Amino acid sequence: MGCFDDLLGWAMRWPYTAFVEDIILCAIVYGISQIATLAEPTCRGWSANDGTLDAPFTKETVPGTLQPVMSLLVPLVALLVVRLLFCGRIAAQLRSPGLYVAALEMAQALSMDAMMINSMKIFQGRLRPDWFARLAKAGYSTDPTNWQDLCGVPALRDGRMSFPSGHSGLMFASCGVLCMQIMAITHALVPGHIRYWKVLLSLFPFVFAAWFAGTRTLNYRHNYDDISVGAALGLCCSVLFHHMYFPPLWQPNCEYPHPRPSLRGELPASAPAGAVPLSGNGCVTSTGDITNTSMYEIPGGSAAPGAFPRVLTTE
Repeated sequence: MGCFDDLLGWAMRWPYTAFVEDIILCAIVYGISQIATLAEPTCRGWSANDGTLDAPFTKETVPGTLQPVMSLLVPLVALLVVRLLFCGRIAAQLRSPGLYVAALEMAQALSMDAMMINSMKIFQGRLRPDWFARLAKAGYSTDPTNWQDLCGVPALRDGRMSFPSGHSGLMFASCGVLCMQIMAITHALVPGHIRYWKVLLSLFPFVFAAWFAGTRTLNYRHNYDDISVGAALGLCCSVLFHHMYFPPLWQPNCEYPHPRPSLRGELPASAPAGAVPLSGNGCVTSTGDITNTSMYEIPGGSAAPGAFPRVLTTE
């Protein structure tokens, strides 16, 4: 019972109460994205001589069941590894608000991207490049004379959801967040700290995302414009939510989340009068030092231990 009591006590003193609203809204947006997939796609006709629909039906390089792992868990693990390499001890990183705010940023980008893409898939109803092969597999002719009779056939439903690519959108959303987090952690774009190797390291996640998106055309599940639009939507979501939670990448404090007052106050009762909370997240600063996650500063003086960042409070 001791462990359970400790866990319950931690939950009651959870320091991220200021983000509860964001987490709830993120869950709602994700729920809407899943509800959208239950609607019937727009039913379109086709031409029997349409060469863009006669690709073979092949096995997927990355099955849809692995998409959550590839688009969420892999980037999160990569982010933790990068933070360990540049920011130090694992215990400090697991207590770092920057890590959890970055995870929330990624979840927000993915959920918003999923809602937009799933809605567009249903509305557009674009046929996949392997549409004729899907018809043959389901036992139907490619003759478009009575194409209205095939509307609503469950076996053909996925074949009507080509535009835009969900795999591409989700992967570019998460890798976009990972890219900007690496840039922030390494100060890749901060004047005076710009290094070519930092930029290369930051852009490397897009190699993985581009490969992932490319498999969708190699497997004849999408056209090139499908994956291009999906990737663009994912990038837009990642840029939007990164700047919602973190400063611009060219600022010296770009690795620190925006200060956000907690619902239970910003400073512990023991903080001296005039103290101003820092928003550090236990990572490198512009001078290369390690910033303590429990620091405050007194205007006109130096930082002192004993307080918490705005996004961290245990009072």
